[in-house]
Amino acid sequence: MLLLSQLITNFHDLSTPAMWIGILFISFLFQITTAALGPHFLVILPQVIPADGSTKACIHLTNLNESLSLTCTLQTNTDNITLINEVIRDTDWHRCISFQDSILYIAAADEVKLNVTGKGDTYQFEKIKEIHLDKRQKSSIFLQTDKPLYKPGQTAKFRIVSMNEHFMPDLAQIPLVTVQDPNRNRIAQWLNVTTQNGIGDLSIPLASEPIQGQYKIEVQGAKSITEHSFTVEEYVLPKHDVQLKLPPAVNVMDKEFTVTMCAKYTYGKPVQGTVHMSICRRSHYMWYNKATKEMESQYCNEFDGTTDTSGCFSKVIDAVYFHLRTPAFEMSFVVKAILTEDDTNQQFTVSGNIPISTLLAQLEFKDTPKNYKAGLSFRGKVFVKDTSNSPLAGVNVIIKHSGSNYFEILPTDVGGQAYFSLNTSAWNDESITLSASLENIPHTRQWSHKVNVLYAETAELTVRPLYSKSMSYLQIQSASTSKVECDVDFYINVDYVFSPEALEGHPGTLVFFYLEAAGPTIISEIKGAFKIPFPKSSEKFWLCNQGYLLNTTEVATLL
Repeated sequence: MLLLSQLITNFHDLSTPAMWIGILFISFLFQITTAALGPHFLVILPQVIPADGSTKACIHLTNLNESLSLTCTLQTNTDNITLINEVIRDTDWHRCISFQDSILYIAAADEVKLNVTGKGDTYQFEKIKEIHLDKRQKSSIFLQTDKPLYKPGQTAKFRIVSMNEHFMPDLAQIPLVTVQDPNRNRIAQWLNVTTQNGIGDLSIPLASEPIQGQYKIEVQGAKSITEHSFTVEEYVLPKHDVQLKLPPAVNVMDKEFTVTMCAKYTYGKPVQGTVHMSICRRSHYMWYNKATKEMESQYCNEFDGTTDTSGCFSKVIDAVYFHLRTPAFEMSFVVKAILTEDDTNQQFTVSGNIPISTLLAQLEFKDTPKNYKAGLSFRGKVFVKDTSNSPLAGVNVIIKHSGSNYFEILPTDVGGQAYFSLNTSAWNDESITLSASLENIPHTRQWSHKVNVLYAETAELTVRPLYSKSMSYLQIQSASTSKVECDVDFYINVDYVFSPEALEGHPGTLVFFYLEAAGPTIISEIKGAFKIPFPKSSEKFWLCNQGYLLNTTEVATLL
């Protein structure tokens, strides 16, 4: 947003990808002071005001050549609340106004408008914008029982946790809490439940011969209902808990993988015993009865062992043994383990499946803008990960864009990321589709009766041109980190384009503003100015705020 237009702008979703750094840098307002542009004003405010008024409206005035009487008022059907009433004598002026002091007036009114009026000898303006207050219930209610299953005669205990949108305790009373039996009969209720710091503990004793089945707890908040279920039935606790721990998938390029079986008594003690484990690839049904006499209906490997002191037995499986790239078998493993307890010789069986994948990698555009400005480098990165979501380092990524045969081949770093910077001069202000794929790897799953072919998914992103009446443009570069420490300076880089006409009659002064916001709420604002040398013979420049002014022939340090 470069040219300060005479309008009021709704601040709704101006976020730049990858700028969630604790505080989200939502919008940079950039102004070039010039007499050629004349006086302008801009008012930025959220489209919806939070119920607690924790946001601001920001007013910007630029290129004033005379004193201006500025008035900003909130207009309701019964009152006018003055927020600003003063004479502005500065050439450039900026201020943000909090709504917290006037939120009660806004909440009580059926209709509220923000009126901004400026009156000077030759320059005057007035704009009115309706304000919408978010009156929706923002609290969240969480409900949990102390266990999922109860026997007749036990007491079902449950806890209600109520928090507001900032994850702070919501101290408001809960209007209604009910418990229903499996026949939908209401067997208990509580009215206007008061919580302690947002937490309410309730319980209901179950009858000695209740209706068995699923019971439902229902918590009715101010504008929402939260439900949670528990089961009541006669049951006998199992003596053992036997589980298989399997990888989510095995890739056809994997050399080995690990399967683990663990067993514990319900009171936590590990089970000691012997284990017989089998892992098989079943023959594909299309090949069954057509295979040679040597081929069986499944291809298996079996192992025997004992549980360790933790009650577990692990085995590293040789994946090559199963000919993973052979399509004659189903693309999954069937794992079965039989545990024989030492003391009682009692046996327990557990089984599971592991899918086999031919997907080598997945690609994704990350921290890449969805818009571009022709003539300014378009930067972004591609993230490459394997089927276990681990980054793939040292693979070559091909970056292409529509409307051209041009492409780049870029290697990924240790984090699986390939950074690119594209020249947009020939994009002609058209929508451009970017694609990223792995070099020499098919982009879709391939079918073959001879071999299972590897493939890597292609990532695509469509970017659109940004229009600016002033022919100027500003872009926040992607952050290199997703987290920053408290009380530590954090720097962001900004690119912008301007023409020589923008500084005519002024000593090369750039005045800029930026707003900081957390979610939809404006929390602070900063104004700054600096000077740059300006070669009159040059037609267009791009500037990065790291401290250098660049064109095709020279680099000049900022003054």
